[in-house]
Amino acid sequence: GLRLVHTDPEAAAAVVDALPSRCRGRVSLKSAKELADVILMKQKWGDENPQFTRWDLSCLQASSVYYEGLDAPVVIAGGEDVLVRRPITDDELAYTMLGAPWRRTQIRFGGNGGFAVRDPAFVRAEGITIDPRENLDAWANACRKMGKRADDIHLAYKLSRLYDIKKLGAFKPASREVLLNFAAEMVESPGDPAALHAAWRHLSIDYVVRQFEKVVSVIRDFEAPA
Repeated sequence: GLRLVHTDPEAAAAVVDALPSRCRGRVSLKSAKELADVILMKQKWGDENPQFTRWDLSCLQASSVYYEGLDAPVVIAGGEDVLVRRPITDDELAYTMLGAPWRRTQIRFGGNGGFAVRDPAFVRAEGITIDPRENLDAWANACRKMGKRADDIHLAYKLSRLYDIKKLGAFKPASREVLLNFAAEMVESPGDPAALHAAWRHLSIDYVVRQFEKVVSVIRDFEAPA
């Protein structure tokens, strides 16, 4: 079963329609506003139709409430700047946190959350644990403690800290080589990345075009003969 968290009902419906027919009935649709209903904030500011900002979403994705009741790995794929090229492998799903690596960074594990894999148990243990539906102010304060870090950076630092103090437990951080082959954004993948996240903003156009060409060749392989 799939749970699709979205900010646009029409976009969510388009994603479901693009799935094989056998999968469509197994998708649970939930808007990000429903998931963190108190983020609507109308009780605080009287706004009947507030905007759901990127920071709100980032805060939510570092919150245990986002992963409530989930045990299987969560795949985050959001935004119009994500191109999914191939399925994620079982080996990749076994890691605690995967994303496109950043350029020139001291963050050893994790990666960009535009297209990512996360272990719900890790986020419940190391993310923001206050349920926003119970106390908006407490949740907002916990989010502010993330500083200027987005959810992916916040959680990547948490994973690195566990590694440093030798308390990883069952959590399995991915090496930079694994991250490089999982997705590309600021750093080119030497292999067959599962996705490109805004790669055209950071990488050479020749590299990006080659990735598109590979996608087209795979799609053509599945076309029925004339």
